[in-house]
Amino acid sequence: MSENRKIGVIGRRGDVLTFQAAGFATYQAESMQEAAGMLRKAAEECAIIFLTPEYAAGLPEDIARYDTMLTPAVIALPEKGGGVGMAMLRQAAERAIGADILFRDEP
Repeated sequence: MSENRKIGVIGRRGDVLTFQAAGFATYQAESMQEAAGMLRKAAEECAIIFLTPEYAAGLPEDIARYDTMLTPAVIALPEKGGGVGMAMLRQAAERAIGADILFRDEP
């Protein structure tokens, strides 16, 4: 794995344009299969990878491949009102801290 420190975002074109303007590396995918390929590519180039909730929900096995690795950190973008992104954020925080101290009052 390279020592690259880029932050990447994987999603549909309209979803990643804002991130591109902010300086993130963007990986456009219009299908789940393309997103899986972009995840593999981004994993070679980025230390942190954000996925849109749609792709995070559809690629759990692909994402799990990186769970035990130091990099890349693969994170779903949180959705308004929770969803898969918030669940993944909760799980990552609990794994890093050892307890669910951030969200313990929420269902």
